[in-house]
Amino acid sequence: GRCDDISEAESYLLESIDQDPSYIIPQFDLVIIYIRLGQLDDARDQLARAKRNVKMSRPGWVFDPISSKIELEFAFAEKRWEEAVSLCENQISGYQFVGLRWEWARRLIDLGDALIGRNDPGDLEQARETYQQSLDMYTGMGAPGYIRVLEERLSNL
Repeated sequence: GRCDDISEAESYLLESIDQDPSYIIPQFDLVIIYIRLGQLDDARDQLARAKRNVKMSRPGWVFDPISSKIELEFAFAEKRWEEAVSLCENQISGYQFVGLRWEWARRLIDLGDALIGRNDPGDLEQARETYQQSLDMYTGMGAPGYIRVLEERLSNL
């Protein structure tokens, strides 16, 4: 199940960090795993460690995209739907601007999920349109896994 996969990923990331503390990406990936496990205090502690390590080992390194992704994970975990919608929209604009279609389509899924969570008038219809846009993009890219996920989400609306 998912917990086993997360436990394996957590072990792998902890091992990677132990082997090379200057390798930054696993430190941020571990934050996301803790958030998804509902261990928000551990996630915040790990995020603080990762930010300190970035400052020491990669002066001047910009981690805005990772930071934005982590903020989105926290917003979802804490059911701060308005913030989640806003973060998704900002990320989508950035991905559109630079032409990262895969990330753009992926963030559309998150936007649909956030709209459903927020559930303001019109949100369900907007979520349906958002999922459909993502489905169209992933269909064009030939991504069967995402196509299945989106077809399921659309059928559940």
